[in-house]
Amino acid sequence: MRRILIICSIFLMLILFGCEGKKEEPSSDLSDLSGFPKPIFAQLEKDLNGKNGIVAVFFEKKFKDDLPMIEVTVVFKDEDRPNSIYNILYDIRRFFKYGRVKDIETFRIVFEDETMKKPIRFEFPDVYGDELPYDAVDNLHGSAVVPYEEFEIEDGRPIVFVNTWNHMFSERKPVGSSVLIYDYPVYRGTRETAEKFFSFKFGW
Repeated sequence: MRRILIICSIFLMLILFGCEGKKEEPSSDLSDLSGFPKPIFAQLEKDLNGKNGIVAVFFEKKFKDDLPMIEVTVVFKDEDRPNSIYNILYDIRRFFKYGRVKDIETFRIVFEDETMKKPIRFEFPDVYGDELPYDAVDNLHGSAVVPYEEFEIEDGRPIVFVNTWNHMFSERKPVGSSVLIYDYPVYRGTRETAEKFFSFKFGW
């Protein structure tokens, strides 16, 4: 079994290196979105120690029910299942299904008006972690609409907690030591923009 896993790992690495290439980097110009408070992310130390940190955050303005909102797409370097054996198989499955091993998750911030200075709620479709522990494997990918006032605020910026190994979000602080991430690479674009940039399925 161990030999099979080693072979699978080598095979995956060869595929990853073989698919490397140079894509045009998305725009980082957020000048017309400068009014809204960008989230501070709080990620668990154990997740960061596993080299699963944030590599990019995409922002795009949209409208829902005549209210402006920002679609926030967070790209993590990887996601690691708690079981190391399953994790190798999980990476291989994700690579062929999505064309990437990076983890991409999306939520929305809805605002009171077009100035985008007063958020009223966060929407977490299939990415809500509530109070799940880091290594939870059941009942993942919850959904929730959370009023803005329920979030911790620091220097006018909401803190979004990353609670689980597969990067579900919450306004609730998880068990364990978290690191606040104030700065991260930002880009203009939607979930589709992120997928096109990080997935080999969209070509190089």
